[in-house]
Amino acid sequence: MSNPNPLSIFVPWLHFHQPPIWNNGQLQGNLEKMLGSEENSEEHWNAQWFAQAYKNPARYAKQLIQEGHQPRMMVDYSGVLLEEMAKLSTNGIFSHLHVDNEPVGDVISLWREVLTEYSDTIEFTGSAYSHCYFPATPERDHEAQIMEWRRVFADLFGTEALSRIRGFWLPEMGMTGDPAEALRFIRLLKKCGYEWIILPNAALEHPEGW
Repeated sequence: MSNPNPLSIFVPWLHFHQPPIWNNGQLQGNLEKMLGSEENSEEHWNAQWFAQAYKNPARYAKQLIQEGHQPRMMVDYSGVLLEEMAKLSTNGIFSHLHVDNEPVGDVISLWREVLTEYSDTIEFTGSAYSHCYFPATPERDHEAQIMEWRRVFADLFGTEALSRIRGFWLPEMGMTGDPAEALRFIRLLKKCGYEWIILPNAALEHPEGW
């Protein structure tokens, strides 16, 4: 669509996570648990807006492009949230969930469409599968967290979409203050296919030993 007055729209970062929880003796996604609460409860009300929020970057990117604008967004989702979104997109829960009189629908299919048809519009970054805080996570688990996220993303959106991912989001901006450990972690990210990372200010203060 041609627009005589196109807008260039940049959203620097949108970060999304919902943890799995232990509910009635079973591991369950927190969003699914919230959506299963009483329909008129505050918990259910919050959950439906969370679900819509997870859809909105793809939804608005597509809408803005169709209106002739030039949106650019950067997003990341934890691996466990991507899995939960896939589950709720295929088991009918999102299809029967309405926000502002519109069904939330198949969020993963919408994201797949946007990442295929409008690949220049949204840049995904990698993250940890379970949104772990790396400084408190055993070193032996770091690579597994990084690679499991990549596996989930590729399963949902394909290896071509995965190949376009260059950056990495640190959950909670957690970076060790030990120079040797930080260097080891950065080398691990490079080994796993990443080219850049956003660091917290404290990591750039050049502490003794860097």
